[in-house]
Amino acid sequence: YMNRIFRDNELNHQMADEGYVVVNVLDSEAVQQLLAIHKNTDPVYEKGFYTSHMKRDVNYRSAIHRQVSKILAPKVLSYLENYKDIYGYFLVKQPGEGSEFRVHQDWAVVDESKYIGLTAWCALVDTNLANGCLHIVKRSHLFFNNLRGTGVEFPYSEIREEIESSTEMLPVPIKAGQAVIFDHRLVHYSPANNSTTNRIVAGLVAIPENAPVVHYYRGTAPDELNVYEESEDFLIKFGYGDSVAELNLSHSLNYPHHKITLQEWKTIYETHNP
Repeated sequence: YMNRIFRDNELNHQMADEGYVVVNVLDSEAVQQLLAIHKNTDPVYEKGFYTSHMKRDVNYRSAIHRQVSKILAPKVLSYLENYKDIYGYFLVKQPGEGSEFRVHQDWAVVDESKYIGLTAWCALVDTNLANGCLHIVKRSHLFFNNLRGTGVEFPYSEIREEIESSTEMLPVPIKAGQAVIFDHRLVHYSPANNSTTNRIVAGLVAIPENAPVVHYYRGTAPDELNVYEESEDFLIKFGYGDSVAELNLSHSLNYPHHKITLQEWKTIYETHNP
């Protein structure tokens, strides 16, 4: 990594090597506080999986961010070297069909040629294979230099099913109060919740203190990608499907949407996991 991420040398090394770490962040009291906040504010969607970021209401997203980050940020940031939190939210996987979240990488929120953006994915209930725990592809933060944002397709979008069912997809079950902290470039996925209760997670997005926030948005020309430079409240004010009219256009890039085959995926995987 270009810059130090964790204060602890071992965690720092593991993060650079594998793209994620598992740490203890919340005691049972803090877990209960966050569950209570969730219960009092949950919009309850029809669909099986949703996050509080999907709610088309800036005031709602702002209120959730304030409440989640107040509890979660001090704990997560205590592990990190010169990072700040920019967004706190809930991720809920209801029981039943349609609750899986397809293989993806998170949006790039910083210039990843200079900085590393992180998500802390903190379980508020024990997560396991039955209720749709997080699955990751080890070292996949090193696979691509792809830019990610609104309307930008993933290089592996045509082989998603094969990746999800492959042995490369590693389950990371964690206990309530533990968090998977991962590099935004890490390829990850969560299968359906086949238990009888909600799988509830608190998330926190963190970036280096001196990193400007960026957002990539697919342009109207075939290979055009627009780059917006934003304030650190970007994820609060901009939700899925919102208009970019409010954002600050910095410049445009020529960005071909290259698609890879399953064989190319295997080769990339084996190169990084010999």
